[in-house]
Amino acid sequence: VLPYGGASLAMRLQVAQTWPEVMDIFAKDERFREQHWGKAPFLARIPLAAGCFSVDDVRAAAGAGELLAGQNDFLLKNPDSFVTVKMFSRGSSITAALLEDGLANGTMVLNSASSRWVQLFDIVRAGARAVQLPVNINVYITHSPLERSVPLHTDRQDTIILQCEGRKHWQVHGALVVLPAEHQERGKSGDLVTETEAGPRLLEVARERAVRASGLRAQNAEATCGRDADAWLQAASDFSTSLTIGLETESMGFTYDKLLLCALFLHGEGPSVEEVRELTSVHEMLRRPLPLPGVGLVGGRSAAGSTGTGQAQ
Repeated sequence: VLPYGGASLAMRLQVAQTWPEVMDIFAKDERFREQHWGKAPFLARIPLAAGCFSVDDVRAAAGAGELLAGQNDFLLKNPDSFVTVKMFSRGSSITAALLEDGLANGTMVLNSASSRWVQLFDIVRAGARAVQLPVNINVYITHSPLERSVPLHTDRQDTIILQCEGRKHWQVHGALVVLPAEHQERGKSGDLVTETEAGPRLLEVARERAVRASGLRAQNAEATCGRDADAWLQAASDFSTSLTIGLETESMGFTYDKLLLCALFLHGEGPSVEEVRELTSVHEMLRRPLPLPGVGLVGGRSAAGSTGTGQAQ
């Protein structure tokens, strides 16, 4: 008897009807763990993702006066440098006028968006139950006339990226640093990563409403915007909206270097930040996630690395 009734991994995702079903496939289908996670990027269509979140959801919240800025969670980013050009103070109201001004002039970043929208919380809850780790969602919205959404950059968490509105041109590169720690992130706060610095290109695809599941922390993400002449795009949204679903391993401290720090503190040792960074820079093992029970896909990551670059169209 063929496993999964002979259905391919991509087909299983394409016919999935609920978010728990989607996340269970990523967490429990051994083909994803063995062939992709930590080894190679994976691209599939998930009809469930189409329209699951859009710029209209954000506009509706702003129009109702329900959109309040938290701490570092509602940002306007420069598409070329990914530097924050406008950060709304905590507790301030994001009015419809402020929202439209931001949408017209940069990439709107909504961090931890699942705390605001129930449809995103449903995705996070399904992911957390499947992988037994903290999961978050960041939203990226870019207006199509802009030439770029985000520049080449690296992240320090494992990601699944859902394209739910408009289009993006994704390019996946090899890792600059395997399993980067916080101080090894690149392409943010004015730091520029050139294409010549990026690792080998592992995947390039321009597709609407797709999911790109990376085998490691999303690296070197770049996006440029434009309009094609095809009929689908003429009828599509003027915005490209994507969700980055992050599995918070390193960012929550589930790594060997944090375990080492706990042991040292218990024995009265307190290494400096510089000492810890030197150790983690030299020893890749210390940057690896802990083999937590029930999280086989995280414990088995290899040193392949992946990067996501995109042209939002």
